[in-house]
Amino acid sequence: MKTRVDHLKSQRMERQKALAEEKHEEIWRANCPKLRQAEVRQREKAMPSMWQEQVSAKTQKEESSKKEKERYQQEVEKERERALRKEEEQKKKMKSEGRDHATALQRQMMEVKAREEEAAQLEVEQAQIEKEQLELAMAEERRERLEETARKAELGRVLSKQATAQLRRKSQRIQEALELDLRILEDIAERERVERGLATERRERARADAQWMRQVVAEQLELEKKREAELDLLHREEAARMWARREREWGREKEARERLMSEVLAERAEAAL
Repeated sequence: MKTRVDHLKSQRMERQKALAEEKHEEIWRANCPKLRQAEVRQREKAMPSMWQEQVSAKTQKEESSKKEKERYQQEVEKERERALRKEEEQKKKMKSEGRDHATALQRQMMEVKAREEEAAQLEVEQAQIEKEQLELAMAEERRERLEETARKAELGRVLSKQATAQLRRKSQRIQEALELDLRILEDIAERERVERGLATERRERARADAQWMRQVVAEQLELEKKREAELDLLHREEAARMWARREREWGREKEARERLMSEVLAERAEAAL
């Protein structure tokens, strides 16, 4: 804008200089008598046309000067408006950049907070998983100790002549093992109800397997109670035959039940990871 203003000022000064030189020449002619007389005679001859030309020239000069002044003022005004627009745009840009920076900073803070909350949640879940794994390991250890105790006790009782009592004790031990399995499965089911909000596909599959296994164990427990009730009706020879038959049945059932329980516990442990 300053360059444009300086250019307009320079043009104006040149026009003023030309006018001053023209005035100076007129003064010089006025101070020379011969030239003045010749000009007077010439002026008298050409007075009408000169007058008209002077008036026209003066009018044109005034109009030209007026237009030039108006153009100059318009240019100055345009430069001022451009400067104002540029300043306003700069302010808007700075304001927009400030808002963008604040938005980006707020987004970063929210992301950091979300990561912290996620880390805290993962830590809680990891602690819960470790607790469950420990409890499952302890339950499995209790189950193995109970079975080992039962096997050792059975060795001392096989030779007993009281076959019916042996069958009853064997049935009761099996019922105890079944009840322990049932408690383990019920404990798993209770944990699944508590953790339903954190359910995943793997956890849902483990929960379904545990429910099915609980039903299987409950049915075997009911069957074993019926078997125990039938012992009161047996004679000694029948008890011996039943012992042999039950031993085979118990072996098959125990093997199948242990395999299924191992699968359920393994599925539960895998779902907890």
